[in-house]
Amino acid sequence: MLDTSSCGSKPLDAETFRVAEELIMLSNRAASASSMDEKSNDSPSNISGFFDYQDIINSRCDLSQSELLKEHRVRFRRVRRRWNIEQRTKKKEYLARFHVQGIPLVQHLEALTHWR
Repeated sequence: MLDTSSCGSKPLDAETFRVAEELIMLSNRAASASSMDEKSNDSPSNISGFFDYQDIINSRCDLSQSELLKEHRVRFRRVRRRWNIEQRTKKKEYLARFHVQGIPLVQHLEALTHWR
């Protein structure tokens, strides 16, 4: 949802202007892309259209691509760190189940039952 409070007194007009500007850019790019397509029909998969409009899609975002990437890396590191801590804790708890007062469980049972 758009934040209309930060757009000024006429948020709809500003938004309409922005959309119209992007449509003009798209139509200009479509005209130039059609002439480019005639030149590069030999490529098996033409995904250049996606990259042509990527900057327009990104212009709709509040954050730049590098800022989004930094944010993603920070979140990923946090999740990975939390997961690693949880795994270490689980491993310690698992290993602790096999120790009685610091003695490995197998040795403890052998000492109790004199079993070998």
